Amino acid sequence: MQRLIRRAPRAAILGLACSICCSCPARAGGEIVLNEILYDPPGADGGQEFVELWNPDSTAVPLEGVVLEAGDGARPGSWAVVWRGVAGSAAAPGGIFLIAGDALLGALQNGPDAVRLSRNGAVLDLLGYGDLESAALYEGAPAPDAGSGQSLARVRDGADTGVNRDDWAVESEPTPGAANHPDARLRIVRSGVAATPEVAWPGETVELRAWVKNSGRLPIGEGRWTAVTEMGGTVAGWGPVGSVAGGLVLPAESLMVVLSFPAPPPGAHAVRLRLAGFAGASGETALADTASVALRTIAGPAVVSEIAFRDAGAGEWIEIWFRDRVEDVGAISIGDAVSGPSPIDRGASPQGAAAGSFLVVAKDPALVRGSFALADTMVVGVIGGWPSLNDAGAGGLPADRVRVLEADGTPCDAVPYRGESSARGGSLERLSVDLPSDAAGTWAESIDPRRGTPGRENSMKAPGSMAAARDALLVAGARVLRRRGGEAVPVVLRLTAAARGRRLTVRVHDLLGRPLRTLVEGQRFDSEGSFLWDGRDERGAPVPPGLYVIRAEALPEEGASARASSVPMAVAAERAR
Repeated sequence: MQRLIRRAPRAAILGLACSICCSCPARAGGEIVLNEILYDPPGADGGQEFVELWNPDSTAVPLEGVVLEAGDGARPGSWAVVWRGVAGSAAAPGGIFLIAGDALLGALQNGPDAVRLSRNGAVLDLLGYGDLESAALYEGAPAPDAGSGQSLARVRDGADTGVNRDDWAVESEPTPGAANHPDARLRIVRSGVAATPEVAWPGETVELRAWVKNSGRLPIGEGRWTAVTEMGGTVAGWGPVGSVAGGLVLPAESLMVVLSFPAPPPGAHAVRLRLAGFAGASGETALADTASVALRTIAGPAVVSEIAFRDAGAGEWIEIWFRDRVEDVGAISIGDAVSGPSPIDRGASPQGAAAGSFLVVAKDPALVRGSFALADTMVVGVIGGWPSLNDAGAGGLPADRVRVLEADGTPCDAVPYRGESSARGGSLERLSVDLPSDAAGTWAESIDPRRGTPGRENSMKAPGSMAAARDALLVAGARVLRRRGGEAVPVVLRLTAAARGRRLTVRVHDLLGRPLRTLVEGQRFDSEGSFLWDGRDERGAPVPPGLYVIRAEALPEEGASARASSVPMAVAAERAR
């Protein structure tokens, strides 16, 4: 499924619309001007700051004798040289000259501060930003102060009205070495790219959502561009898994692109969204952009097994079960829907985790150890602050989402939860590690008297967990049955070699053991047959969302005893659009 959702333009961009329709004069004399500045890059500043100069003239402008200075907003009149033009350097006609971070002689500071461009003592341009008091540090009125990772950019490249507040705006997507607002430019808003679910299960549908912004000066018409979802990033390269033709995007507006594709095979995957202009359309390069995200099919190697988001006396904690061996748990991070990942604090030395083992990650490790009598090595904390878990969501949305990530940001597991799921203040326990992480039926409140079971088997478990069903009679092509447009997407059930030649009965039960639907009744299968369940009961009515058990029984016969195995199956509510 492919969809486009329009968003109204932000009020902060109104100055751009004004600059497009008004005739804003360029600085007289054809001299260079400041055009964009990034003084607070995300993370460590070293080497990432930049200043962009613009040459509005039709001829090259030499830069020898040009000086860039940084002014201290707290000490008006105090200027420090951060760059000098050298002999032979020049700004190309009508083009950009970029002063990259490693060329800067000194640091650029957050506001309130200023930068000044001069040639042989004559000021060419002045930009003041933030809450400045001295009029000597700005033109007309100071520009706003940009936040971390944002740049200050001219609303119209090279145009200067003499008022910083009107000429400059905060740009969430810096464009070093490129025009701030050319006639045509589409950009993917990096903070708005997300795959849902982040950790999928076989049979599920993944939706890749992204905001696409027109940062150019002219509308980009319907049919001018396309969005393509690609899977890969390995030696085999990238392969398309979906596409949608782009719609009309007005200047400063954004459009949401939604592309759907089946969950890929189990494991970690890179997915990217690529924008491109159609062949023959003008400005194809300006319409090209790429952003990628990581996702996983089937949680692992670290799987969320239990979540204590309410303080029942031991604070907040998360229990992790390891599907595979991990050499160092310090390479695993914990986060939530809004907080960045915090690495596990495993101490000074690497700490491994065996497959099938538990580890409890807690806000207060000592409190959890004391409350549940756990060994020191069983409970650890995090580095850089605990991602406080919300108790309740707004507007029917989940309260929060617990995320477990590998060192490179690839998700191991991602679990959205709702506050009402813990009615008695107990932890949320995973019924089976073989059930989808994002299905409500996968989780139940702990019935343990201590309201949690950190570091040991959960008090609530689905019968017949496939992790232990080595000799299962039945396997499922998916662990979740979803509905689309009111109709179920049937789940494929396959009989294994262990069921071959046996008379079988296969029924769907609820968690109280009541049979809801008979799928096979005493039939003998001489091969590895398969059949479907459409999420309906014996009367043909859809079963409610929740957890169910599909139980296969091989009837006793001469020379063969009775045997049985079960497959847990979640029926998910239809996802709201």
